[in-house]
Amino acid sequence: MTGRIRQVYDESGGISGSPRVHAVLKREDVHVGRTTMTCHSRPLASQPVT
Repeated sequence: MTGRIRQVYDESGGISGSPRVHAVLKREDVHVGRTTMTCHSRPLASQPVT
């Protein structure tokens, strides 16, 4: 799950927040709760931008 979240985040250029990533996963029929998604994506947002 974390791998797909990271992929969606990276494809957005690292600017998508958890609501947008959740929407993308929902459109792809990936069933994940918003809270779970937020917990998995939180470490991605804390990485420094290069």
